Amino acid sequence: MGGNKARGLTLVEMMVVMLIASLALTLGYQSLLQWQRAQASVAGAGSAVLETTLAESWWRESVRGISARRDLPLEGDSSGFRATSAREVLSAGGVDAEQHWSAERQGDTWVLAMEGSGAEVRLPLRDVQEVRFQYLDASGTWHDRWPPDLGIQDKRPLAVALNRKNTDGSESHWIASPQADTQPHFPLFEIEEY
Repeated sequence: MGGNKARGLTLVEMMVVMLIASLALTLGYQSLLQWQRAQASVAGAGSAVLETTLAESWWRESVRGISARRDLPLEGDSSGFRATSAREVLSAGGVDAEQHWSAERQGDTWVLAMEGSGAEVRLPLRDVQEVRFQYLDASGTWHDRWPPDLGIQDKRPLAVALNRKNTDGSESHWIASPQADTQPHFPLFEIEEY
């Protein structure tokens, strides 16, 4: 008579199965952690790129809208400038509004700040070691302040540059040219009717 032997898993077989399952779980968990780190890194880099793009876009639009007003000409130095712009980011478009752009160091980070229309915007400039503004005159010379000399000057420069020296040693430049009215601004209440 043949004996009916019950066949099951031995203790050694059970331990081998448990070892293989634990290795598979460990590798899966490590892969999940690496994926989460990569996702967070990409999201952080994407956020930094969006902030920089937004700062550059707002700054360029604001500079392009600088008008040649006699009562509020552009005045600036290497740390910032004050001007009147028809494209000020915090007000309705087409309305001249006074604004003040400046680069400020806060701890290890540089911030591009804009004040105007009773509000303030502060946009971080990442991986930047030094920031300064420069102004281009009609002769093609860059100056660290505007107006560059005493005497009769243009009400606004041909271009304004925001020069950034990055922490990796490279340099980047945002340059915009005022494109608003080329004629001096005269408020309506000062125009005489003939």
